[in-house]
Amino acid sequence: KQLTAYRSRIAGMKKQNDALVAQLDSTNAAYAALKLREQTIADSLNNAMDANANLQGQNTGLRETVEKGQQLVITSSTVQAIRIARNGKERKTRRAKHTDQLNTCITLAKNRISERGETTLYAKWIGPNGRSVDGPEANIAVVGGERSNFNGSARIDYSGEAMKVCITANRALNTPVELAPGIYTIAVMTDSYLVGTVAVELK
Repeated sequence: KQLTAYRSRIAGMKKQNDALVAQLDSTNAAYAALKLREQTIADSLNNAMDANANLQGQNTGLRETVEKGQQLVITSSTVQAIRIARNGKERKTRRAKHTDQLNTCITLAKNRISERGETTLYAKWIGPNGRSVDGPEANIAVVGGERSNFNGSARIDYSGEAMKVCITANRALNTPVELAPGIYTIAVMTDSYLVGTVAVELK
């Protein structure tokens, strides 16, 4: 009788154990499903973050492209070297050592997306050695994003249409330096960027 009772208890315990194992398996399956869902959500979030970062990069690139497209551009230009005679009259020259100023005329391209309104164009001489040729002492402004000396400027009212602009670029005459023969470059800039360059050869 005792053996039968023990066997009955063991059978009951086995059933209870089987039920607990089944419940554990169900819990494990639910946990695995939950982990899978969690991983899926994490992957979706990472993908969304990557897509957002990519979109931000595209927006930055597009904004930079638009900003660049809004900049003024030179389509044609002429430069004339000038010597200032003792009587104050201007004389054309091709000699570097006689050059006191460079009269630069440029044509700005038509640009429908560029900002309209008044802006200042600055001209800076760059010598054959790559160094700037000093302008008049009073000519100090933010040029090309940096505060520096410039040789000449012109105030324009840009409407988006092509327009011609002439700038008289002088060199400092209070500390005259004899200019060497070679190719001189006029860099035309706004207060924040380079519009373009124009070159002239002086003998």
